[in-house]
Amino acid sequence: MIWQKLMFLAFPLFVTFLENTMANAAETSITSLRLQDQS
Repeated sequence: MIWQKLMFLAFPLFVTFLENTMANAAETSITSLRLQDQS
């Protein structure tokens, strides 16, 4: 019971963390591609 509640509370935080990680990785790759184009 307690574990189900913890999972239910932690899951949105985990999804948000994953989304932020993916967004940061995408921004990093886009920035590096732009730098390669400029040089």
